Amino acid sequence: IMVSLIDDMQHGKLRAKGFNNAADKAKQKIRKLEITADNPQSLKEKIYLHIKNDITIDGVFGLNEQAVVQAMHAKRQLLKEQILKNDIIIAGFCNQCQSDYDSSIIAINQNANKIGKEASKLVLKRIKQNDFKEFYTQTIPVSF
Repeated sequence: IMVSLIDDMQHGKLRAKGFNNAADKAKQKIRKLEITADNPQSLKEKIYLHIKNDITIDGVFGLNEQAVVQAMHAKRQLLKEQILKNDIIIAGFCNQCQSDYDSSIIAINQNANKIGKEASKLVLKRIKQNDFKEFYTQTIPVSF
């Protein structure tokens, strides 16, 4: 399941595209289902119900931090109610705090501080050089 809050979908479109591309290229067939909601509680309920009604779901990919948190809460509720027989993997874009709270979460850290610093340097350099014609791409490594 790929999950996100609607208010973050604009931000998450590239993440969703990357997830779908990776899923399409995977050697193992991946069934994709996208769940969105306009508030965290609704997202948690939708995740909970989808997993409860389809025990073949074995993973959730969160496009934003709130989606990861709500997937984590839905998973805990399903475990508490003894509905889950097998563990569900939760992966997604979140900060270290969520993965510290639940070690089963696979956190993708985008190094936001470094991205902000590098972006600021590029903007200042372009202003100083009066260079607004070319676009620049700089790759910042992520970590898991």
